[in-house]
Amino acid sequence: LREARRSLFGFSMPKLPFFAGDESAADTPNELQTTIKSARSLDNGKYRIVLAENDAVWETTEESMGFRQPRAGQKISIKRGPLGSYFLRVEGGRSVKGRRVG
Repeated sequence: LREARRSLFGFSMPKLPFFAGDESAADTPNELQTTIKSARSLDNGKYRIVLAENDAVWETTEESMGFRQPRAGQKISIKRGPLGSYFLRVEGGRSVKGRRVG
């Protein structure tokens, strides 16, 4: 179950019967550190990033002047924020809001 939770990091988890009684929920990570597999620019200064771990796809949801353009091979940190938000930071640069899309 811990591995499943890690692979689903960034998606909201519904209350499902097969997770009933699962005490590993407290072990759900608040931050994921991995490597970028690929990245491409979207409109309005936003980016789509594919992670090396599980091929998870993330997009930045805001334009930021201080956000470093992501490239394959760079380290990325994704941190859980308040109210279901997430913050992406590439190699120690500035954080921007993002969401998991795949």
